[in-house]
Amino acid sequence: MRRRSPPHFFARLLFLLLLVMFGAILLAPYVSLNHFKPQIESTLSGQLGRRVTVGNVHLSLSRGPALVIEDLKASEDPAFGSGDTIEAGTVRVGLSAKELVGGNFAPSDLRLYEPHLTFTRNSRGAWSWSTLGQTSTRARVEQPSPAPGAVREDVKQFELSPEPAMLSSISYLKSEISNLRSAPSSPLEPAAFVSSAGVSTLKSIELLKASVSFVQGEQDKSKQTIFNDLDISMTLSPDLTQPQHSTHVIGSINAASGQTDGAEFLTADLPFDLTAGVADVGGFTVTGKVGPGGIETSGPAANDFQSSITINGNIARFDDIQASLYEGHLTGGLQLDLAAPRPRFGVEGNLNNVNIDQSIGSLFGVPGVVTGHITGNFKLIGLMTDLPDSFPSLSGDGQLSSDDLFVSNVNLSEEVARRLGVAQIGNMAPGTNIGHIDQQFRITAGSITIENLHLKQLDGLGDATSDRATIAVTFPAGRPSIQLDFPATVTLSPEAAASAKQASPLLGLAAALLERSNQLSVPIHVTGDLLKPQVLVDLPRMLQSLGH
Repeated sequence: MRRRSPPHFFARLLFLLLLVMFGAILLAPYVSLNHFKPQIESTLSGQLGRRVTVGNVHLSLSRGPALVIEDLKASEDPAFGSGDTIEAGTVRVGLSAKELVGGNFAPSDLRLYEPHLTFTRNSRGAWSWSTLGQTSTRARVEQPSPAPGAVREDVKQFELSPEPAMLSSISYLKSEISNLRSAPSSPLEPAAFVSSAGVSTLKSIELLKASVSFVQGEQDKSKQTIFNDLDISMTLSPDLTQPQHSTHVIGSINAASGQTDGAEFLTADLPFDLTAGVADVGGFTVTGKVGPGGIETSGPAANDFQSSITINGNIARFDDIQASLYEGHLTGGLQLDLAAPRPRFGVEGNLNNVNIDQSIGSLFGVPGVVTGHITGNFKLIGLMTDLPDSFPSLSGDGQLSSDDLFVSNVNLSEEVARRLGVAQIGNMAPGTNIGHIDQQFRITAGSITIENLHLKQLDGLGDATSDRATIAVTFPAGRPSIQLDFPATVTLSPEAAASAKQASPLLGLAAALLERSNQLSVPIHVTGDLLKPQVLVDLPRMLQSLGH
C-alpha cells in the first residue's frame, strides 16, 4: 500500500517553488546580458539604417519575461547632419513565453520610456524619417527636388499636420516594423527579438512620455519645433489582405504638450486604425482612418475630428474630414507635400456656423473686434510655416456669409449721423451690427479681395453693396497688421431716410427737389487699421446721386 505524502510536504514544496520564483524575479535585473550588446547593436543598426549603441542589457521577469535595454541611441543619417535620431533611456522588450520554451527570444511587446525622436529636413527638402531602415540613403536623399515655388503635379488640384507629431511618430514606427521583417533570423540570441522570426510575435508597441522634434537647417538647426508628452500605443498584426510587408496597426495617440522648454502646445486624444507598408518609390505607405477624437493646438482646435488618411512617401492626404470646430462644423480635405523645397499644403472644405472670433480673431491677435458666426466654403494652397511667412503665400478663393456679425470698435450709424449733421440715425448703440452679409473672396500675396459684397440691415441704416473691397494683411515685426479698404453704398431704409430728412432741413429740401423715389443712398468708405478704422461719408456724391 502506497504511503500518501503528508499535506505539509506539498505546502513546503509550494512555498519553495514560490520562493525560487520570487527570488528569480528579484535577481533577474542583476543578471547582466551585456555580452550580447554587439549582436543587439549590429542587428538594430542594420534594421534602422542608423548606427545604434546601447548601454546595459539585463533580464526582467516582473510582468512576464523581458529584456531591458538602457540608454539606447540611434545616430542621425549623415546625409541629414549630426546628432541622434532616437534616444531612449529605457527600452523594455517583452518576450513571448511560448517562444522562449522553444528556445527563441521573440518579442511580444515593445515599450520605450521617455524616448526622444528627432526628424531633420535637409536643404534638398527631404526628411530623415524617409531613410529609416535603409542601409544606403545618400543617393535617395540627393534625388532632384522640384524647382522653388513649384507645385507637384499630384498636388495642383488639391494640396494640406494630425498633427505633425502624430503623423511622424506613426511613420517612424511603421518604418521600424516594416524593416523588422527583412532581418535575418537569429534564434537563441537576445538580438533575435528584432528578427524576422520574431516579428509575428510582436503584438504591441508603446511610447510613453515621448518627445518629437522637427528640425530644419541641417548643421545650424536654425528652426526647430518640439512636441512633448506624447503617449502612443498600438497593437500589431500582419495584414494578410495586403501585399507583403503590410502591418495592421490599431492604437491611439494622447498628447499633453505644453508651451514649456521651447515646446509647442498640443493636446490630443485620437484613435487610429491603419495599414502600413513599404512604398514602391521608397519610404512608406499608410492607409486607414484617424479619430474620432479631440485635437487642440496654439492655432486650430477641433472636437470629434475624424478622417481617412493616405500617406505615400512624403505626400499625406486627409480626406473626408469631419470635425466640430469653434461652435460649428467643418468638412473637407487636406494634403501635405513634405518633400517640396518649401513644404506646401492644400486644403478645401465647408464651414457651418463657425465662431469667427474664436478662430480668425484669435489667430490674428484681434480678439473681440469682430464677433459672430460664418458659413461658407473655401479652397486654399500655401506654404507650411509660421503665420507671418505662410499667409503671404496663400492663394485661393471661396464664399462666406454670416447672420450675426458684430464689429465692436466702430459705430457706423454714429459716423453717418455726424457727417449728415443729424442727432440720430440707425442704431446709435456702441459697435456696428450686420444682420446678414454675403461675399465672395479671393486671396493672393497677403491680400484678400472681396467681390459682390451684400450687407443687409447694416446697423439700422439699411442695406449696402460693394463691387470690390480689399483687406491687406502684413506682419511688421512679426505682428499682424490688418488694413481695410471698403467702399460701399448704403441704401437707407424708409425709417432711416425719414429721420435724415426730418433732422436735416437742407437734406430734406434737396431730397424733395431732386429725388425720384423715396430712397436715399449714402456712399461710405471704411479705411485704415481694423483696430482704429476711419469712416468717410461722401455727402457731395450723395447729393449728386439724388439728381440721377
